[in-house]
Amino acid sequence: SPILVIPSSCVVFIRAREGTSLKMRTLQADCMFDVAGSALSTITNYRLIADYYQRPAEVERFLRRVKKYNNATSDSAACNVNNEYFAQWVSMAAQCFWIIAGGIMMLEGLLGLSGFLTNLAIYRTIGGEFQKIYLAYVQIQNAFTPLYRISHYMNVSTDLTQRMEMGRVRRATGKQERLKMRLSVENAKQNDGTIADAR
Repeated sequence: SPILVIPSSCVVFIRAREGTSLKMRTLQADCMFDVAGSALSTITNYRLIADYYQRPAEVERFLRRVKKYNNATSDSAACNVNNEYFAQWVSMAAQCFWIIAGGIMMLEGLLGLSGFLTNLAIYRTIGGEFQKIYLAYVQIQNAFTPLYRISHYMNVSTDLTQRMEMGRVRRATGKQERLKMRLSVENAKQNDGTIADAR
């Protein structure tokens, strides 16, 4: 039955294309990260690049990264187009199958024209709805790569605990030194007062 063929074929296709789609999206995100890093590095080190006449080399390096990003983007877009059209292709195949099978049943008198057209409309509607579901799935998949990068960077180990401990030690040392200084100033005042009384 085409009602079972459409969702099951979509599930099989998703499983088969998952690795390729993930690889394409990850490559595109990595290339975009390289282009942004290159631009940031150039802006940060502009005086050094200009002073040592490295502008042509830096431009060449940046253009190589942009070309790699453009290639990765076009490959990823081609993969997305194939992924997006799959549900439509399966829906069209199910409708074609029903036209052939239902047409034969109608010619043999097993099915009336209204039943044939109703089933065809049902298969068309089911195919359209599964296409919407599949497109939503593809959009969610496209959001996973940036979300993975964000969650990865948010969970990278930091030196915050070491810095907090150093800050505590520094504050305690500063407090002790201020206390020593205050005591030495008070002792000096008392010694000055004692010397003045002795005179």
